[in-house]
Amino acid sequence: FQEKPDFEKPFMGVVFTPDEQKQLTTTGHGGRVFDLEMTPGGEKVPALVSLDKMTNRIEAVPLSEIQIPKMLKGVELSDEQQRGLAEGKGVLVENMDKKQRPGEEAGGKITRIVQYNAVNKNFDFLFTPEQRQQHRAAKAEQKTGQDDNAPLKARKVGEVWVRPVQGGVELTREQFKDLLNNKPVFVEGMVNQNAKPKQEEGAKQVEATDQKGQKYNAW
Repeated sequence: FQEKPDFEKPFMGVVFTPDEQKQLTTTGHGGRVFDLEMTPGGEKVPALVSLDKMTNRIEAVPLSEIQIPKMLKGVELSDEQQRGLAEGKGVLVENMDKKQRPGEEAGGKITRIVQYNAVNKNFDFLFTPEQRQQHRAAKAEQKTGQDDNAPLKARKVGEVWVRPVQGGVELTREQFKDLLNNKPVFVEGMVNQNAKPKQEEGAKQVEATDQKGQKYNAW
């Protein structure tokens, strides 16, 4: 294990360019064929490289040891797709047979970007950018649903604590969210527990009174 990939030293006789370093750290794959010295000072051999994100070490497999199938999960690969996989590229493969999970109906299909992984010497099946976006949106929606069912808790906005109970009245979720977003909220039936009772003779009582314990409406 190492803290980060070591791009300072040549890897099997190759110094990765900044773009190749970014490619490895972002996707985990070199994305092309590299001519490597599989033994120090030995003959250069075409190979694919991948980054082990668990150990941050780079692994390589010679092309001669890689078998590119003609059929992949029920789909016959075209010559172009096979060539792309052999060159270390990510290749879109549509309508592959989906592994059936308990409770799922048989016959499911998946579409993925397929790319050879030199670390586990097998193929990775990656989401397309559109699928990743949909997955993130679904997770965000699920989290929102969970938040909507959770009890309201006081939150600090800037230097002010916003509490879900105001003047003895429990705010609705919508009112609480509006307060958190610094929007005015009308709250009916609040109780002013701090104001002193008014004792002035002849004073008229109105619904929006400050008398202790008296209910009033406020913005």
